[in-house]
Amino acid sequence: MIGACGLPFGLGRPSTAQLENGAADNMAKAKSFEAKGSMTQDSKPYTFDIEYVAPSDVHISAQQAGLNFEVLQVNGSVYYKGTDYLNSLTTDADAKKVFKAAGSRWITSKDIQSIDTSSITDVNKVKASFLTTIAQQRTDDVTVDGRQTAELTLSDSILNISEDQPYQLVRVRSVKGKTVNGVTDMDMTFSNYGKDFSLSQPTDAFNLDDPTTWPPYYQVDSVSQKTVSGTTSCDDPCVLSAVIENRGGVNGASAPSTVTFSLTSDTDNSVLGSCKVTIQPDKPHAQKFNASCSIQSSAWTNFSGNYHYRADIDNPAFD
Repeated sequence: MIGACGLPFGLGRPSTAQLENGAADNMAKAKSFEAKGSMTQDSKPYTFDIEYVAPSDVHISAQQAGLNFEVLQVNGSVYYKGTDYLNSLTTDADAKKVFKAAGSRWITSKDIQSIDTSSITDVNKVKASFLTTIAQQRTDDVTVDGRQTAELTLSDSILNISEDQPYQLVRVRSVKGKTVNGVTDMDMTFSNYGKDFSLSQPTDAFNLDDPTTWPPYYQVDSVSQKTVSGTTSCDDPCVLSAVIENRGGVNGASAPSTVTFSLTSDTDNSVLGSCKVTIQPDKPHAQKFNASCSIQSSAWTNFSGNYHYRADIDNPAFD
């Protein structure tokens, strides 16, 4: 009966030190766990859901100021997903094209920095991250997500640690008005200790270091014209040809790429005519090939003067 009712004055309960040390030790030794919450960092609001699998695999789903993104680290390789979020990090037009081409696929590169998980796998770092000072206040029998916890109030944060063994960190939230390492308004819950999250490497990743994983990305190497015999002027109809090379791969295009040939007056930049060729089927990476078409128009037939010609590629996945 005494055990059922609970001993008075905290008798029979683990000490605060036992809770703190146990929570830090169990987190560092955990095979896996999930952390969900929200915070504000550098004035930007975040919500997040983190799945961690020892020793260093992590899957993060997050939203920053309305922009969704994901980060995945598996077997030492790091992947990102979220075109709008990635575009917000750069002003480089070429980078934005690449992110657009990746679409909903995972993006990876050997230059992407790995995620340091030592803050949750090293006992001392766990304490430095979550148990920075001695608890100033303790309240027992606080229910969080259906678990009985001891609520510990520190100078910068409030922790909830399960009172039954194994002692586990259940919730962390920052003290109102406190800023720690640029973070405010943090509220994070921990659950699913030991769960199998089945994290695995993506099979269709967009590798920034391997263009063969990209959609087709055709570029013009050279353009030529079929001239009237004995002149330097294009015939009528004007046949234009281009040597084209695929700098990308063959998967993931939303539509076939096209080549638009055009004739333009040097005097006023008026277009004298144009024609378009569809590249289909797609050519393998690094393969060069020829494309051509004929321009026939009254503007060209009646033109006399200097002109220039060109070929422009439209790669739907990138443009």
